[in-house]
Amino acid sequence: MANDIYDLRTRVTKALANPLRLKIIDQLDQDQKKCVCELVDALGCDQPVVSKHLAVLKNAGLVTMFITSSAHPVSRNFLTASIMC
Repeated sequence: MANDIYDLRTRVTKALANPLRLKIIDQLDQDQKKCVCELVDALGCDQPVVSKHLAVLKNAGLVTMFITSSAHPVSRNFLTASIMC
């Protein structure tokens, strides 16, 4: 059990040890949903780069992602911060 907390702390620390991932966390408001495309625009990075870093943050439990579907032919990925950073 004690090792679990250290494993979690290690994952979180590694996830936050990148300037772009810190910028992503800063862009996410815990009370609002944000589309990946909004992060791409705000950060000035290519979508695959942002998605790669989001996957790291998601695996560390720092963001949650969900896909919305609508009448629009393109689904959108939305994000919310799942813990306060």
